[in-house]
Amino acid sequence: VSERFLKDLEDRIFKDIVFPDICDIIHYHAQHNFPAYIDYVRNQIYQEKTFTSLKKTNPQFAMVISHLQESPQCQRLPFISFLLLPFQ
Repeated sequence: VSERFLKDLEDRIFKDIVFPDICDIIHYHAQHNFPAYIDYVRNQIYQEKTFTSLKKTNPQFAMVISHLQESPQCQRLPFISFLLLPFQ
């Protein structure tokens, strides 16, 4: 979804770099592609509850998550922050 939106914006900018009109692109993608984001945001609370439950009930899961969160590749960010990335 995001890649198509970005590609449409880039295509328009390459046609007219000075001041392209992009309202039609935003309108189209808002109507046709953004429902995926709505579902993702709507289900975020369930993702967080499931994550919290797994950490409490599954010691191996909690250990792996803790190890990943300490990793430089993850920039020592909490796992929850990665769940937020799709709609940031």
